Amino acid sequence: MPTVKLSSNSEVLAKLIKKIAVGSKIFELCLWSDSLIYEELSKVYNKKPVFKGLAFPTTVSVNEICGYNSPLQEDSTSIKEGDLVKLELGVHIDGFASFVAHTVVVQSDKNAPITGKKADVILAAYKAAQAALRLIKPGHVNN
Repeated sequence: MPTVKLSSNSEVLAKLIKKIAVGSKIFELCLWSDSLIYEELSKVYNKKPVFKGLAFPTTVSVNEICGYNSPLQEDSTSIKEGDLVKLELGVHIDGFASFVAHTVVVQSDKNAPITGKKADVILAAYKAAQAALRLIKPGHVNN
């Protein structure tokens, strides 16, 4: 079983987070991130033929869009000040997948605290994920 280089996935996500700005087109962000994933994958496991690629295309979901938004160029919108942006992407090497996700609030002052309903929903999602993680133990089932 190959060891999936998780840091590459996280590096692409970190670069994508830095690229999020007011006026960025969602289509262009998704395309850029996916091409960066392929570029990073071309650097690993090259001694013998190994299937590798996208396990999950980059999605950029803004505000009320829950997830899986990877629009066509003609359907793409731009990111605006104050938008709540959810990023997801995934890679696979030899069938073993690695997924990462992150949430960002677009603000001109990156150090300003996030308040109000946006802060509430981010905290609620975080606490729900933490509660779910505490339930993952040997012998537990998912129903």
